[in-house]
Amino acid sequence: MNVKQLFVLTICLLSLIFSEKALAHHSPESRRVENRAFAVGEKLRYRLRYGPIGAGSGAMEVKDIKSIGQHPCYHVTSVTRSNDFFSLFFKVKDQIESFIDTQGIFSRGFRKKIHEGRFKATYTVFYDQERHLALSEKDTTEIPPFVQDALSSFYFLRTCELIPGKSVFIDYHSNDSVYRLEVQVLRRQRIKVKAGRFNCLVVQPLMDTPGVFFKLKGKFTLWLTDDQRKIPVLMKLKIRVGSLTAELTRYRHKEP
Repeated sequence: MNVKQLFVLTICLLSLIFSEKALAHHSPESRRVENRAFAVGEKLRYRLRYGPIGAGSGAMEVKDIKSIGQHPCYHVTSVTRSNDFFSLFFKVKDQIESFIDTQGIFSRGFRKKIHEGRFKATYTVFYDQERHLALSEKDTTEIPPFVQDALSSFYFLRTCELIPGKSVFIDYHSNDSVYRLEVQVLRRQRIKVKAGRFNCLVVQPLMDTPGVFFKLKGKFTLWLTDDQRKIPVLMKLKIRVGSLTAELTRYRHKEP
């Protein structure tokens, strides 16, 4: 073997080594996210308003642990209901489920059943995080490593270090499309809601795409408790006419 052949072989071997390291870095089994924010048994209840008008209620709950392809996952649900008065004008009856990998805090599955006004739809997607594919009834989409869904994004954000003046970026899949979500951490603020007074971090997601409680088509702001739990206590969406608000009324928290 001459010098040139040895050089080429060395480059090939180095390329293979670094490729394997890159694959290992993005392997779902290799990712471990410290979760001190939520655990099975947590339930958050919200009062929904359109401007000053009571519109309904919402709840997010970490129900139990389920296995998706032998991977233990938090089974998280979100339920939104309009009240009798608001239903006369616009009925909302949504149920969303996410299956969040307990080790890596990324989505392995997502289901939603939507009833908003005259619009009704069901949607299910399985995330093959090993092959980087989102598999739904209609399409197969390439996804970046550790992609999140509409609901798991909330829970992943709660595990992140949030520093005012800095942003957190989340790869997000919704309706067979992939988005890059930037969440700006704006400031600290103490606020009062129905559930009590809380020191909060104020954050603002920058993206136009469907969300959990409502479609993110305006200025969306969240108030998360300024502690390791980062519970969303207030959510506001400003739209062309008025605003939509979700205010925490009751919560049951379990230590991870």
